[in-house]
Amino acid sequence: MQEKYAEWREFYEKNGYLVIPNFIPTQSEKRGENEVSTDEMKLQAQKLVENFFSEEDPKQREVFTTSAQANKTTEYFINSGDKVRFFFEEDAFDKNGELAVEKLKSINKIGHALHELDPVFKKFSGESKVPELAKGLGCKDPIIVQSMVIFKQPKIGGTVDIHQDSTFMNSKPLSCIAFWFPLEDVTLNNGCLWVVPGSHKSGIVDRFVLCNEGKAVQLVSADPEEKAPWKSLKEEFSKETHPDLWVPITCPAGSCVVIHGEVVHQSDKNSSPHSRYVYTFHMVESEAKYSERNWLQRPPEHPFPTFEQLAR
Repeated sequence: MQEKYAEWREFYEKNGYLVIPNFIPTQSEKRGENEVSTDEMKLQAQKLVENFFSEEDPKQREVFTTSAQANKTTEYFINSGDKVRFFFEEDAFDKNGELAVEKLKSINKIGHALHELDPVFKKFSGESKVPELAKGLGCKDPIIVQSMVIFKQPKIGGTVDIHQDSTFMNSKPLSCIAFWFPLEDVTLNNGCLWVVPGSHKSGIVDRFVLCNEGKAVQLVSADPEEKAPWKSLKEEFSKETHPDLWVPITCPAGSCVVIHGEVVHQSDKNSSPHSRYVYTFHMVESEAKYSERNWLQRPPEHPFPTFEQLAR
């Protein structure tokens, strides 16, 4: 992989995203001694969901949606930075509040400290090839801020609205970068990512910040030094009115998709009968100041880990 870094970095810096196929073995019998396969991560995610339903508080049924997100965010979500928590698909329930789909197909995502608290995802996140890629793309000494398994369930996997990751994971200077690992094939029909190449060079529009003494969140305008020259992402980049700006990212299981913190992207609803499992995490530079206004925080005694700490 070393000989590819210059080529990858050039593409990434120009476009704000990168797709690397065959980054992870897809079958456990074909992996190296210290590798984790996509099959193992997918199985572990399913086990976590099964354990959640066997132990869950029936009143704790938190739905995750990016539609009017600030108005629907609760303390269960806000306080998940150093925990493993479960969030349902918006369409998983009927009008009476009962599950309308089988349990395994009802969860939107698991977050936000899988990379540290779950042994399978921690092992993968600390594999040497992962920080080596980060370094090859220009990262210096990043800390991993959050991680998720996103299920994008068949037929009900919800839309993720147009956004920039640095809106949520803000640092001074801006340094957010996401690694996005499909555990299943990603297609046009099961909710692939869409990106606007080159949109990462002008800053960000909004910040998703804590308010009400850390018990709620709100969307506010970005700080002047990082503010992009656009009134809103939807007005500037709507896929419906500016389809020529957008590129779909379809890729096989085992790929690594790199997403710049300021690149404009979104994903559509999963209209297919197939799920779209993804493991992903976000990082920022340890030298940068992680904003104390960001929605995701940790107590001082439990700081965000480095790759070196995950590898121990």
